[in-house]
Amino acid sequence: MEMPIGIMLFNEDYYIEWTNPFLASCFSEDSLAGRSLYDVADSIVPLIKQEIETETLTLHDRKFKVVHKRDERLLYFLM
Repeated sequence: MEMPIGIMLFNEDYYIEWTNPFLASCFSEDSLAGRSLYDVADSIVPLIKQEIETETLTLHDRKFKVVHKRDERLLYFLM
């Protein structure tokens, strides 16, 4: 829980089902569950739709290497 790795689980409608506490804190939120990826970080949606496995993105003034695990509908955010 203390490692600087964010984890996000999303559903087929691009709604966040779960994030670990580290990722929520990066967005200055207690929880991101139930929110749309379009509202939280719309730059992630093309990565998912195009089935890109790894991309570097800037979200909320932080740069992350985002790793997409398509079969699990998981995103890993590495600083």
